[in-house]
Amino acid sequence: MCLESLTRQARPPDEVLVVDNGSTDGTAGLLEAYAGRLPLAVHFLAQAGIPSARNEVLAHARHEVIAFTDDDCVLEPGWLQAVERGFLRADNIGMVGGWVCHEHAPRAGALDTYYATFHHNTT
Repeated sequence: MCLESLTRQARPPDEVLVVDNGSTDGTAGLLEAYAGRLPLAVHFLAQAGIPSARNEVLAHARHEVIAFTDDDCVLEPGWLQAVERGFLRADNIGMVGGWVCHEHAPRAGALDTYYATFHHNTT
């Protein structure tokens, strides 16, 4: 869903860096399906870990503005455009952020409880 939502951005991405943290499922095949639809570059890390994955992106990114997201996120069509606009507002902008709307899973789990308790997100 994340890669599909990247194909629908109002401002298309210049590059999409995907870090595969040692997946053992059908990730490779899914990435191949998007190779012609997105400017995709895939990097592999044997050990899973968000900090290592983020550092891998930073080491390989070719552009000044880097927008991070995760594989379980669905991005609104204006997401990337809004990130870019945030950086264009002033020369001293180093980071921008936005709202995250948690969508409940078909069966309630720990994340649903967390968001309901701490973020009061009912949508």
